[in-house]
Amino acid sequence: MSAPQTDVTVHIRERSRLPEWAVEYSLIVRHLLAAGRLDELGKRLRIDRAGYAGLDIALFLLAFFCWGKSSSLSRFGSESAGWGPQLAALAGRSDWPSASSLSRGLAVADRCDLDAFGVWLLGAGSGGMELLAHPLAMATDTHGERWAVFDFDPTVEALRQRALPEGEDLPPPRRRAAGLCAPGYSGRHRGETQFSITPIASAGTAMWLQAGIEPGNCAMPRALEVAGDACLQAVTAAGLTPQRSLIRIDGAGGSAVALDPLAKRGIHHMVRLKSYGIFRLRDVQQLLAADTWQWVADSGSGPRRQALDIGSWQLEADESQSAAPVVPTRLVVSRYAADRKHGAGVLIEGWLYELFGTSLDASAWPAAETVELYYGRSAVENRFAQEARELHLHHVFSYAPAGQRLAVLVGMWLWNLRTVLGSRVVGPLGAVPTPPARVTQDVVAPPPAPEMMLPPEPVDPLPEPSERERVEAVLAGLGWQEMIRKHPGWQYDGTLRCPLGHPAVFQGVEQTKNCRYAMYKVSVRQCAPCQQRELCTRSTNPTYSRVVTVPIGDALPVGRRPGGRKPVPPPLAPLLPPRWLAPEPSEPGLLQALAAALLPAELRHRWQDFASRCGAEICLPLPVPAPVRRPWVASTPGIRQHRRLTWQQHLARYELRCTARVSLDAPDQRHAQATRAVLELCAA
Repeated sequence: MSAPQTDVTVHIRERSRLPEWAVEYSLIVRHLLAAGRLDELGKRLRIDRAGYAGLDIALFLLAFFCWGKSSSLSRFGSESAGWGPQLAALAGRSDWPSASSLSRGLAVADRCDLDAFGVWLLGAGSGGMELLAHPLAMATDTHGERWAVFDFDPTVEALRQRALPEGEDLPPPRRRAAGLCAPGYSGRHRGETQFSITPIASAGTAMWLQAGIEPGNCAMPRALEVAGDACLQAVTAAGLTPQRSLIRIDGAGGSAVALDPLAKRGIHHMVRLKSYGIFRLRDVQQLLAADTWQWVADSGSGPRRQALDIGSWQLEADESQSAAPVVPTRLVVSRYAADRKHGAGVLIEGWLYELFGTSLDASAWPAAETVELYYGRSAVENRFAQEARELHLHHVFSYAPAGQRLAVLVGMWLWNLRTVLGSRVVGPLGAVPTPPARVTQDVVAPPPAPEMMLPPEPVDPLPEPSERERVEAVLAGLGWQEMIRKHPGWQYDGTLRCPLGHPAVFQGVEQTKNCRYAMYKVSVRQCAPCQQRELCTRSTNPTYSRVVTVPIGDALPVGRRPGGRKPVPPPLAPLLPPRWLAPEPSEPGLLQALAAALLPAELRHRWQDFASRCGAEICLPLPVPAPVRRPWVASTPGIRQHRRLTWQQHLARYELRCTARVSLDAPDQRHAQATRAVLELCAA
């Protein structure tokens, strides 16, 4: 008996109408095409691969973030595969990548200069320069001058390491996240390894300017250097003045090495400091005890603070650093009544004191306005929660640092595009509020007496340079000719110097069995390139620097523990360090300082609501037949010689030879007009 036969008839129906999640993608792509930004993106994002070009990878990621249903690229690849021809044809491409092709592309993204590409993508690539320079997106000081304020706040993403057994019957152990992550302090995050995201955003528009990815905890000098370049290029492109730009930073950036990149670029800084040892100075105690405090504007949440200017400070780098920059900063103190310490600050006699450093002028931004402006950066925490909830940017998209960074940049690009297009949908943004007259509110209650300002123990030791000044004042009266007689060629002229005149820095006091010594060390920056290095030491270590000890008797107490531990500064009487300067009198402006009045989240919601009420349909014409090519025939000398493709040839590999026709509909006439306005929008 013959087996039964079954005839199967398959009807292939063309799916032309896009799903709801792809409507926003189609609107954005058509807008980018009209503005000429997709062509520019293809030229700038050069990923050296034999497959899809950087433009195809960016379009896939853009559609993924518009999809927004989960953080799984593989799930989106499966769902978008059926719409691949239509999604690719929207941007003039002939093929749509798969999730595996995207992963391979992200793995080699380090061959592209993402520093320059990120600045362009989030700036000119999103068309947000006009919105960045809008008066509603800028803060106003007491003189009526407008400022562009930016926030820099690195975040840490921690990963757990699962068990990785070893054995002869198992493959060699390999951690996939070894290149992306590194051990480090993860704070409240639970994980053995982590990576840092270092974004900088505009406070007025909530638009991102740049983002970096670093294994472990980020290096603040390098991260702020990238952020400073992004800020400088953004304000320049927007027609603003760099001298009217400000970056707000958390306490991790409160050092001279971290702030030096901003000072060199002429960008103002505002940072939390932890040098509470300055409160031990008698002159500072008199300022804190004076009746000159002012109330900070009440936000209605949390304790109400008081603010005071206490002068200026010279932030200096550690002598062990390869570079020792000096960054001047203005000191502002805030305080509020508290019975216990929580958060940053130091608790002294029922008051919690916080210290801030800024380069802003005291007349434009008085102490109360400065503290209020700093605490405006708390909105950046909500912004991180929003982008994590809406775009899943903290998810691991690639274990290659450059690939992870590229995915994050494209997600932030969509965030910026939503803000910019939302401003186009609502039309004119409105008039700028007029700042009212400034009204000060002095503190009536008297502060505690100055002798009650210090706890029994010092809160924090004074910085090393000021201690060195005090130590040298004590050592200046000793007989140095006798003390250095065992070191031929060394001299003392107020500073101990080697035979070539290089200064030696005081390190501490060491007690031996029979004598007490003061230890001095020459900086490695002086020892490493010295031409007479071989006369001082036989060491071949490039980081070695000369250390000498001189007997001092009982002139100073011991400041170094046995065992070679770090020297402890001797407990000397607190004197006024030369790098602190008393506050200069200044006359504040007559207007009230105001923060940016724009609500960018409302713009994004308006755009998303507009896109959700539209529809899109794509009609793909018959493809133009490609010329027949016989693989065994070399039609060009380049094929014969197996030459590499040029960037233009690489980009044109998946270029659509025909034009797709996109039909957009809207529920009413108003949305139809707005749709046409968005599509016809071109770059300024």
